[in-house]
Amino acid sequence: MVRMQVNLWDLHHDKAYIKLSKDFHKEFFDKAIKYAGSQSKLAKLLSYSGENFSNDFKIDQQRISFWINNYMCVRLDVVLYLASLLGIGREVIQDNVVLLKGVSTSLPIQMPRLPFLLTPEMSNIIGKFICDGCILDSEHHYTATYNNSCPELIGEFIQEIKYTFGKTSIEPIVIDDVIRARVTGFIGYIITNFFSFENGRKVPEIIKNADKEIQAAFLRAVFDDEGTIHKKVNHIRVKMKYLKFLEDVTAMLHGFGITTSKISIDRSKRFGGNLYYFVIYNRENSRLFRESIGFTHPRKKRILEEHLSRPVKIPQITTKVNLKLSTIL
Repeated sequence: MVRMQVNLWDLHHDKAYIKLSKDFHKEFFDKAIKYAGSQSKLAKLLSYSGENFSNDFKIDQQRISFWINNYMCVRLDVVLYLASLLGIGREVIQDNVVLLKGVSTSLPIQMPRLPFLLTPEMSNIIGKFICDGCILDSEHHYTATYNNSCPELIGEFIQEIKYTFGKTSIEPIVIDDVIRARVTGFIGYIITNFFSFENGRKVPEIIKNADKEIQAAFLRAVFDDEGTIHKKVNHIRVKMKYLKFLEDVTAMLHGFGITTSKISIDRSKRFGGNLYYFVIYNRENSRLFRESIGFTHPRKKRILEEHLSRPVKIPQITTKVNLKLSTIL
């Protein structure tokens, strides 16, 4: 199965800013100046190009000089427009991007791992944002944060972000015993616009239709964040706000051969509205869950292992039944 990927040119060209590798950057702008005739003529060529960038900001010789000296990022549509004039393929541009960012307030991603792929790590990140995380879109300015009190899950999140997207600044802070890891809003933009992210209303279609490895990584994020496992009874429960989301989750679990209860409603006023939940019962379903999905959360993982390591109780034949058997014999 071919997995989805997001290339540089798939991004909205007026929303992305890039820097190119040092040697390629010099070669690129040397060719652009030679093509136009001079820096001033290059500024004029871009200003009268009729492209969106020519209306969005002033392009003069000073800006060209800043671009040539690599003092500032260049908007993606400018680079792709020049590349088309110079006969340079967009794949070559993508291979030489060393920094990617959004609007001026967005923190950069250094050495971005383009193209961005739907991997198990990406799937787990999306699950984390849906559950204990949040991506806010305020007039196309994005804020992306993952909140959890478990250091291991925060550490996994940070590691997956850097593995999936590239080097970027993440400085977790602790507020009321909850660790908050905020990432550049540009990551929120990518996930929202290209991975069917709807903040928990339903499971993204690209994940529902993906292979089992992608689905398992997503479900593990859901159970790490929202799952509860009973210490004494072999029950794993997930309770959330959106019914459609849980319907999608149970359907995916059934695809792994894991049986679940019907989805029930918790009408407790404590939560300020209805919540929906389902339960995974019995040892066999718990075993399938451990083998197919599992927990990263250390406490939940330990409790599940304790449940499955307990000896199986063999039902004893009662004395009354024994007497009847003796009489028959």
